[in-house]
Formats: sequence, C-alpha cells, structure tokens
Amino acid sequence: MTEDEWLTSSDAQRMLHVLVHLRPSDRKVRLFNAAICRRFWDYLPEASQSILLESELLADRQQPLDPNDFERCWRELCWRANGVVAPFDRQYPTKQFPSTDVRIRRNAAAAVCYAVISQELFGAVSYFWELEPAEKKRHSIIIRDILGNPFHLVTVSSTWQSWNDGIVVRFAQTAYENRTFPAGTLDNTRLLILADTLEEAGCTDEQIL
Repeated sequence: MTEDEWLTSSDAQRMLHVLVHLRPSDRKVRLFNAAICRRFWDYLPEASQSILLESELLADRQQPLDPNDFERCWRELCWRANGVVAPFDRQYPTKQFPSTDVRIRRNAAAAVCYAVISQELFGAVSYFWELEPAEKKRHSIIIRDILGNPFHLVTVSSTWQSWNDGIVVRFAQTAYENRTFPAGTLDNTRLLILADTLEEAGCTDEQIL
C-alpha cells in the first residue's frame, strides 16, 4: 500500500495488515478498539460499557494505579469481558439467536473481549464486519484518526511543548479530555485555538496544523 492509497482507502482490513508489521503502541490499538466498539454502544450490555470506559482510562493511564498493577488490571478486564459473553453462549450454544437484537448484543459484547487485549487489531473488528460489512469503510476513517499515517510519522517538537509555559500541551489535553474533535456537530473551537497556538510556537507542519 502506498501513502496515497492509505490516505484514501476505505479498506480497513488492508490497512490493519499494514499496521500489524509496524506494531503501533498498545495505547493506540486499545483506543482504536474502544472507538469501534463505541459505535455499537447502545447494544452493549451495561457491564461491557463499564469495561470499555475503564479500558480507555487505563490506556491513557488516567487510573490512579501503581505501574505494576496495570497488567493485572488488563487481565481482570479481560476476565470480566468474557464473563459478560458467557451467559449468551450458555443460553444459545449453537448461536441460533431469537432476534437480530440479541445477536448484535452478544457479538458487540464479544468484541469488547478483544478490545482489552494487547496488540489485538483484528479480533474486535471481525465481529462488526460480520454484523455490518459497511463498518469497514467507517473503520478506515477511525484508523487514520487514531493510528495516524505510517508513511508520515508526526514529530512534536519539545520546543512547541514547552513554549509559553506549556500552553500547547494544556490546550491539547483539554481538547482531548472533552472529546472536542472537528468531525460531526461538536464544537471545535479548542482545536482552532490549538492550531493558532502551535503556529505561534513555531509549528509549520501542515499535517499537524
């Protein structure tokens, strides 16, 4: 795959095959999986929703835990995620579900099981591609958003980060924590301010801006 193909591709499966060889960070992989599971949020059992939220916090290391506890926490999330799926599989061992709604709920919950596993790029997506093939196109957008462009790695200068008492980092963190993104109908004022601030700090990289 070339860079031009990457930037326009709607084939998430092919894009993920490229990323497998590059081994993106666990944080980005887990946040990608959380993002695709969130697209089926209303179908997720409440326990799966809670697991997904905890997974996002752990991926960003926002949980007040000793670093040695992180692996234990991931294992516990995995056990809990599997525990949500187990009742579905006991009740419907042949996977002959009584309705489409039950089928989606079970498979969305199963996807969460893979969303909390380190470096797992294909486990969660496979459930959603089976449920709705059009998700491949939507996932390709999420891949570019979260995992970036492997052909053009972005480097953030330490000068920009420290400029004006670290205001660039503070703006970026606030935008991130408030889920202030330019897509859809969300207010993107913070990102516009961030772009202006980066320029003032000396950033000329058009991809970043």
